[in-house]
Amino acid sequence: MASGKSASRSDAAGRRRAPALLLPVVIAIGLAAALPAARAPDVPAAPAVQAAPGDIVLRRGDGFWSNFFARLNRRDRRFSHAGVVVREHGALRVVHAEADDSGANGRVRLDDYAAFTAAGTGYVVLRLADREAAARLAEAASSMHAAALPFDLDFDLADPAAVYCSELVWRALSLALRRDPLPDKPVVAGRPVVLIENFLLDMPDLHVVAP
Repeated sequence: MASGKSASRSDAAGRRRAPALLLPVVIAIGLAAALPAARAPDVPAAPAVQAAPGDIVLRRGDGFWSNFFARLNRRDRRFSHAGVVVREHGALRVVHAEADDSGANGRVRLDDYAAFTAAGTGYVVLRLADREAAARLAEAASSMHAAALPFDLDFDLADPAAVYCSELVWRALSLALRRDPLPDKPVVAGRPVVLIENFLLDMPDLHVVAP
């Protein structure tokens, strides 16, 4: 039998999830009314190299919400998910925040790099030229996984206790660079957000290295 404390936590999680799951609907309605169809700009080609700790991976997923999150982007709608490459027990892995299609079981996850990049219809790898900053980026992402942060169903950048996928990468990158890499954030449904396209188009510290 669950303790009173455990039951209380479960009830609180349920109360948090119910209103939060309405947010995508509100965002979708607002976007449908306000945003024209976007055409993805060309990304400069770069020689393919092996991924390294501290790289950022953008992926186009094939889950229920992937097309929705890709369409939140206004200029480049190719990608819907993001994570940070780390090295764990000698193997490359990706730290990322994800929930299932129902919005449940959301948390910061640690997945095999090859499996992460294969679980979708395309991906791109971005890198910091400053390798010391890249090491800090990987460390910050690993710390969020170690802290078992939940997925941020409220999509609220003001709350560091829960993160959504691009928020995780943005927070880790901010710690790595020791400044906010996206001071002018887009606004969706009345609140500032970090979109997947921002890593490609609005952060000059990052450059494409693969594929």
